[in-house]
Amino acid sequence: MKIWNTSKQVWCLDDTRNNLRICVSPLADARLSRNPWRLCGKPTPASHSVSNSGQEEKHSVWHSVLREKMAQHITGKSKEERILEFVLQNAVKGDPKSVVDTIDKYCREKEWAMNVGDEKGVILDKVVKETNPLSVLELGTYCGYSALRMVCVLKHGARLLTIEFNPTNASIAKQIFRFAGVEDKVEILEGSSGNIIPQLKKKQEVETLDFVFLDHWKGRYQPDTQLLEECGLLRKGTVLLADNVITPGAPEFLQYVRNNPRYECTHYASNLEYTKFKDGMEKAIFKG
Repeated sequence: MKIWNTSKQVWCLDDTRNNLRICVSPLADARLSRNPWRLCGKPTPASHSVSNSGQEEKHSVWHSVLREKMAQHITGKSKEERILEFVLQNAVKGDPKSVVDTIDKYCREKEWAMNVGDEKGVILDKVVKETNPLSVLELGTYCGYSALRMVCVLKHGARLLTIEFNPTNASIAKQIFRFAGVEDKVEILEGSSGNIIPQLKKKQEVETLDFVFLDHWKGRYQPDTQLLEECGLLRKGTVLLADNVITPGAPEFLQYVRNNPRYECTHYASNLEYTKFKDGMEKAIFKG
């Protein structure tokens, strides 16, 4: 598989394994430099036409990859920087709900991004409201979308800590929190979950957690859940909610909590953020 661009600024991806070529090109529009997401594309099989749902799904995924590459090439900015710029230009300052809606608009109409999204976001809102937590930990801040959703439904006095490994994403999230007016309601901890979780009691004075949202590296869901247990951060009734347990999937985590008598599990079927790909969220209540 390779990605390349032609002299006419047509970006193409050759997926030889699936006998597929996908090309994405800008619309003939003088405003392209200001609207790099205005792209068009169609699957072009390398040798013959193949029309089935599997090929269409592959085309959709690779089309998004190409669109992101081209937008970055044209603007000189990362997708996350483009999201921040769109928020600053279009959302209402000091209104976290407006910022959430603006990010959703960008991701549905312009570029896909790995936020929890509007569809699964409703599930997140519901579970947080039901749990009514005072102490919240998020694993995986990204641009701050899910933290903003939680801030909107958390009760007064609740504390939200969010861990982000990528310093660039952490910086963007801080700017979004500041713009939304919630910088005093959410604290970003920069670094790896494996290093930060054992320090929460001593450095952050966290006794136990009421709610944990897992939305970072899927392979870390299971070991970080065990680490939370070992560090004594889970109490009887602590709610864990894990995103993307179907796509891309977190099989080790599901096997661990579903076969563990210390957890009571509920699955919420849904779709991958801003798509129709099947996904789901898993709620696991720690029974002590």
